Amino acid sequence: MLAICGQVPREEMGSDFFQEVDNDVLFADVSVFCQTVTSVDQLPGVLEQAVNTALSERGLPC
Repeated sequence: MLAICGQVPREEMGSDFFQEVDNDVLFADVSVFCQTVTSVDQLPGVLEQAVNTALSERGLPC
């Protein structure tokens, strides 16, 4: 399973925006890998890390 979650606009992150959720913390108890992607350029590397971690630790990436 791979969870891809939405988030508030990057400019609003860390500003206590009323809809902001810290997804890394939210999913930490149920996954072996959590990372927030803030740029499309990060996606290939983070996706590779998530899959490799899930396979090596036999758990769920977030």
